[in-house]
Amino acid sequence: MIKKIAVTAVVLLLILLTRWLESSHISTALPEEPKQTNKEQIVLSATQSQFVKVKPVVAYDFESNKEAVGLIAFNDLKTTQVFPNYPGKILHRFAKLDEQVKIGQPLYSINSPDLLQAESALISNAAIRELTTKALERAKALYKLRAMSEKDYQQTISDQQTAEGNYQSSVKNLKVFDKSESEIQSMIKNKKADPELVIRSPINGKVIAISNPAPGAYVQPGTLPAPMAISDTTTKWMIANVTETDITSMKVGQSVDVRVPSLEERHFKGVITNVGESVDPNTHSVSVRSEIKDDSELLLPGMLANFTITTGNLKGVPAVPFESVVRQGDGTLIVWVTNNGHLFEKREVRIGLQQNGYYQILSGLKIGESVATQGAVFVSHAYDMSTE
Repeated sequence: MIKKIAVTAVVLLLILLTRWLESSHISTALPEEPKQTNKEQIVLSATQSQFVKVKPVVAYDFESNKEAVGLIAFNDLKTTQVFPNYPGKILHRFAKLDEQVKIGQPLYSINSPDLLQAESALISNAAIRELTTKALERAKALYKLRAMSEKDYQQTISDQQTAEGNYQSSVKNLKVFDKSESEIQSMIKNKKADPELVIRSPINGKVIAISNPAPGAYVQPGTLPAPMAISDTTTKWMIANVTETDITSMKVGQSVDVRVPSLEERHFKGVITNVGESVDPNTHSVSVRSEIKDDSELLLPGMLANFTITTGNLKGVPAVPFESVVRQGDGTLIVWVTNNGHLFEKREVRIGLQQNGYYQILSGLKIGESVATQGAVFVSHAYDMSTE
């Protein structure tokens, strides 16, 4: 009897507790699942959502870069074709190919008829100058003693002045041949002409070309090929063809980063020094020249190289990871936007720059919105299957 009373009491208590919970403000119901509001949405189950990661659209700083392919070349502004100033036959070669030379260092010599003629004139004029100078000294003594007429004395002065002028002219002519004062005086003293004209390096650099340097080869000024060419190889040129659509962003003085595939993608620094003023009608490209620093002299003319130039910076623009963007069959790009990780909405976007794993978003998203990253392709597949 007592047990029946106890059981009845427990049942009554449970009933009362249930009614109290139903009438109280405490709700024990589970939250409602999100519902689709348009055909561009899909709802993932709790299990499916575990395969998708969500991240916000961030504000990212992009560098605006342009890339092009080109060839390495010698710096023509620091390269000299070393011609002789006068024609003649090669006598000796003093420098070798790839040899580093200093300014004024002998490169080769020629047998120059012009030099021989100039030296012969100097020796002759020096002798006449010496004779007329001695004659003038005697004339001064005679004129002082009234033993020479005024007319003869003035003629002697004139002859000496003419001889002096011819001598000074001969000295200047030889200095054009780079003959020093000591060499000139030695020539006068020994009365011996030497037709060997030494051609010296006009710059510091490396011998990059030798043509017809053998003894006996006839060379003359301005006739290609030059016997030797010297270049300052610590700088090189990179000449690239840039598409005409990119040329408006190329400016002289912009920094250039050059990568050379044959040197294991080694980087070299430089600047743009010239932008072409005409477009190639066949390739619709413009030649852009950059000067590249190459102190180690690793770059060789003809090497293929890639360059990147920074044309500007974009601060705080919308960006998403690469994996967030899904390319559809028709070529359009989409992302999956979500507020809760379960309901995803398809959004078409346009992308711009691509750097460090991020796409610049030109349209379709705002900073702070959340999108699927890892698993975005999974969401697309699930959506496609749901619409079949």
